[in-house]
Amino acid sequence: MIEIDDWLVDFVNLFRETTGIDADKHIEYSNEGQSLMTRAMDTTLRSDAAEPLFDKATERFKEVIASGYLNWAQVYIYRGHKALELAALDGKEDISEELAQQVLEQFDLGEKQMHEALAIKPNWWEAFLQLGGVQFDRAKLAAQLLVKPPPSLPEGLQEGTPETEAATKSYNEESTANTKEALMKLKAANVEKAESYVKAMEGLYKQAYDAALAYEKERKSDQDAKQPAKAADSSETSPSGKDTAAAEGVAEGVPPPITISAHAKILYGNQLYEWSQMLAAVGREWKPILDEAVKCFKEAGCSEADIRGALKNHTQVDQLDLGPEPEPEQPAAPVEQPAADKPQHKPAKEAKGLPSLDRKHKAADKAADKATDKVAV
Repeated sequence: MIEIDDWLVDFVNLFRETTGIDADKHIEYSNEGQSLMTRAMDTTLRSDAAEPLFDKATERFKEVIASGYLNWAQVYIYRGHKALELAALDGKEDISEELAQQVLEQFDLGEKQMHEALAIKPNWWEAFLQLGGVQFDRAKLAAQLLVKPPPSLPEGLQEGTPETEAATKSYNEESTANTKEALMKLKAANVEKAESYVKAMEGLYKQAYDAALAYEKERKSDQDAKQPAKAADSSETSPSGKDTAAAEGVAEGVPPPITISAHAKILYGNQLYEWSQMLAAVGREWKPILDEAVKCFKEAGCSEADIRGALKNHTQVDQLDLGPEPEPEQPAAPVEQPAADKPQHKPAKEAKGLPSLDRKHKAADKAADKATDKVAV
């Protein structure tokens, strides 16, 4: 019997909660690759039908390795973040050359693992997303943006409870206040040094979006191939007269879970949102950057309410024309269905808007809402 030390289990749990990374994701890819291998072996080895299965199994196993490199990379990135947070908590007003070098070393190590992932899986969307995030981290470091983190949320909070909502609100308010305080200390010369990293970030996020679209198309093609009958009948109605989505238990009017490509758009929009605040802090032109961020949010399918909430937290909200507060939407009256027509399982959970701008506190966001229903600036 193999015994696993408690410290190893604790570290894995801490890593998962702090980073928001699913450390078991590689297992899903590995299982899928193994399944494809088994299907290929079950198919006559000399048959041409086995070859595509071997190819697909190869790609799934590549994803296993690439995901491992990216998880490894995030360990270094968060070590860099932690060094900056400790300095801010210690009352440091700026980032010393020694601290900057320490953080850059961690970023370099993390970026190296991201490129290793791309060497295995050249068009891997997640690697481009992480590389884009590192470039913006470098931009903030060059700009000397040092934000004091708020106290962590209490442990044991239950999702959807008044205690969790109150704690999360307080957390977000303090995070916003600390960010605005840090922005006021920025200098134009330092922000100018950050521009080259922002340019690099923009290109990487666009690559991530294109790669995500290609990945989604590939996966949809695979799913359709597995279920040809279902794909062929997708536009037809079920025997009960309901459409396919309803027959599968997806409630009418409830949007599907957020897609990978939409996630890429939201992350890019969040970085542009932050960059617009940095530019505004030193008297630079910021409005076009914020407009581009809002465009990203809309293209990703974020609700108008969530976008409006984000804009109300912007440091230049006084210069924004948000218009009057919209009337709250009235929930539609429930329609009782015949017992035989009622869905037999719950509909997919709605993705409620924008993820937190502060990527270092995903655990706090997940405690309040796993679908991330806020923007913290």
